[in-house]
Amino acid sequence: MVERCKLCNFPIQDGPCQLAAYKRTINGKEYCFCCLVCAERFEG
Repeated sequence: MVERCKLCNFPIQDGPCQLAAYKRTINGKEYCFCCLVCAERFEG
């Protein structure tokens, strides 16, 4: 399954490498991001 970054919509391959995506739980909901920069921008 291919997820997309919640900020920039970049496709994230959800496979054996879990380090490729940054997952954050914000207000009880899990979000996936392509990189740390997108994760931090989405949060703040």
